[in-house]
Amino acid sequence: MPLPRALLQRALERHKAGALAEAEALYRQVLAAEPANADALHFLGVAALQAGRLAEAEESIRHALRVSPAYAAAHANLGLVLHGQGKHEAAIASFRRALHHDRRAAGTHSNLGLALAESGRIAEAEAAYRAALALDPGHVETHNNLGNLLRSRGRFAEARRHLDRAVALMPVAATLASLGTLLLAEGRPADAAALFETALGKDAGHAEAWNNRGIALLDLGRAAEAEGCYRRALALKPESADIEANLATALLEQDRGGEAVPHFRAALARAPGHGEALSGLVWALQNDCRWEGLEGLSGRLLDLVRQKLAQEGAWCGLAPFRSLALPTTPAEQLAIARNYALTRLGPPAEGGPRPAPRAAGGRLRVGYLSADFHAHATMTLMGDLFALHDRGAVEVFAYSLGPDDGGAERRRVERESDRFVELRGTGDPEAAARIAADRLDLLVDLKGYTRGNRARILALRPAALQVSWLGYPGTLGAGFIDYAIADAVVTPPALAPHFAEAIVRLPHCYQMNPALAPDDSPAPTRADCGLPEKGVVFCSFNNSYKITPEVFARWMAILRRVPGSALWLLAPRPEVAANLAGAAGAAGIDAGRLVLAPRAGNRAHLARLGLADLFLDTRPVGAHTTARDSLRAGVPVLTSPGETFASRVAASLLAAVGLSELAVPDLESYEELAVALAGDRERRAELRRRLAEGRAKGPLFDPRRFVRGLEAAYREMRRLHEAGERPRAITIEAGAAHG
Repeated sequence: MPLPRALLQRALERHKAGALAEAEALYRQVLAAEPANADALHFLGVAALQAGRLAEAEESIRHALRVSPAYAAAHANLGLVLHGQGKHEAAIASFRRALHHDRRAAGTHSNLGLALAESGRIAEAEAAYRAALALDPGHVETHNNLGNLLRSRGRFAEARRHLDRAVALMPVAATLASLGTLLLAEGRPADAAALFETALGKDAGHAEAWNNRGIALLDLGRAAEAEGCYRRALALKPESADIEANLATALLEQDRGGEAVPHFRAALARAPGHGEALSGLVWALQNDCRWEGLEGLSGRLLDLVRQKLAQEGAWCGLAPFRSLALPTTPAEQLAIARNYALTRLGPPAEGGPRPAPRAAGGRLRVGYLSADFHAHATMTLMGDLFALHDRGAVEVFAYSLGPDDGGAERRRVERESDRFVELRGTGDPEAAARIAADRLDLLVDLKGYTRGNRARILALRPAALQVSWLGYPGTLGAGFIDYAIADAVVTPPALAPHFAEAIVRLPHCYQMNPALAPDDSPAPTRADCGLPEKGVVFCSFNNSYKITPEVFARWMAILRRVPGSALWLLAPRPEVAANLAGAAGAAGIDAGRLVLAPRAGNRAHLARLGLADLFLDTRPVGAHTTARDSLRAGVPVLTSPGETFASRVAASLLAAVGLSELAVPDLESYEELAVALAGDRERRAELRRRLAEGRAKGPLFDPRRFVRGLEAAYREMRRLHEAGERPRAITIEAGAAHG
């Protein structure tokens, strides 16, 4: 019979060759002859670890350590077992014991760094990784892991050096995928997608590369391709709640909410505390007006969010924009926005550009940052802005993050700005450096936390003053935005403490609108639009997610009390139409009294809007551009503003046309006034007359007056900055707007 030493040598050879079952059998033969053989116990445990039998591995390696307490490699591998079991603190202790016996084991330093990083002990993790590289400068895993750690801390330039080194040393799927993740973080999804594709060419079974390629493609607006990537990732890693939720999100982006819902539910079945999956489920149901069980799910989501907000450094799972459509308070919206800025944008990126200081005074240099310089709702609001700026006082820069659709709006911005800069496809650090080179006085962000934003550019601080305006109705909760442009209605004094930014209140409405102009578009008839020839027509052309069960119940009560009336709604998808019809029937209202309109171009929509008698607003997110469109078409708007910016926009618009009495304090008053107006033709006619006068003479459709007020606000912000002051609020008086 072979001696135990010879058996052990054969076992190690078979183990090295990957023949785990044969190696284990040989280790057991060694132990049958020599039960206290520490090497056989240790390597038997290693084989069990490699086979995924962690409990068995732990037992065997601990037995080896009882035999040989100073066995450094056994301590190190026990650390790997404990790490695999999620016992990070125990793993850290085991790695440290290994290093006590062998300080020169680069791999153990690296594994200690990984366990420390996963325990949130970032500085210690970095030190451990650097100790590993001091011992072995070519240690690929350490370069890879340190690069990932530095990326997570916003230290992109340092991360790039280590990840590039890892790829140069070993261009395998894992290192390529890590570099791709850095490109994603830098705002370069196209480059990231290409690199993930390269990684998958080397290992088509790399689930994370498939998942991250999906993320990159979704960022690029290629949701159908992203869906395919997520399906491949999920086939490889079916237990992953993250990938399941990502697949659901890709379906939702394709307006396939009905298909997305079961995937969100599957993610939650695997991980009940998965905030993003729960948020996605609620959002999908809201968008399709599927209200059964929604109240309970929304409450569960908000409870989870509050729990996460109480945990330092934890992502709450709810995107700020989605929080606006839930029953959240202004204080909660601020907390959610702050959480997003800290956990999803990450800590402020280090090494950002430092714009050179400019001499005080002189012509203002103002930059506008947006992904929407094309056919988009934002451009229907601010299309005149660039041409109307006083070029003797303001130099205008437009920084474009979005696609060039070849349309008139895009060409207009290119033509009417002093400098148009294309940043699409440029990474965040490079984009920030490009903006900083223009030495702006103010950089105005037009996106906030809406689709297509590149908030990490702003986090790099490319301008001395950074301002949020128009695109996002709330606080960004971020230290890199100095001011939020608003007005006295959308941000009354009680709201100011719930903004991270100082509030600048313009003289009238914060929303800019083009001047009224004759429109020769043919006006349809009620019959053309499927509306009753007689009877009051209420309308609400808000997006479907804004329609809540509470508001819809009021609408049904109004229809019940106003015989012959109809409610004209936007129905972008058949699911929405069916669900609204079902809800009407459940409320005892003939579904035929709901007239569901398809989407239409802006001119066609404005032409048909005038057929309505009264626009009924929603809450907690009200009408914004849609309310403006209604007033522009001569249709009064009835609203009930709440505490939040998002709920108060229609009230601001009404104030600017002299119809503030149509902003009522609660939904009971809202219902009563709607019914009263429906029964009083003369009063409705008087409202239309006053609205026509307010449109013609008031500030809402006077873009020149608006731009003078905006420029006055810019001048005051720069003056205060030069004086080293930053008040909590600035109010621009109407007189200053003409100054």
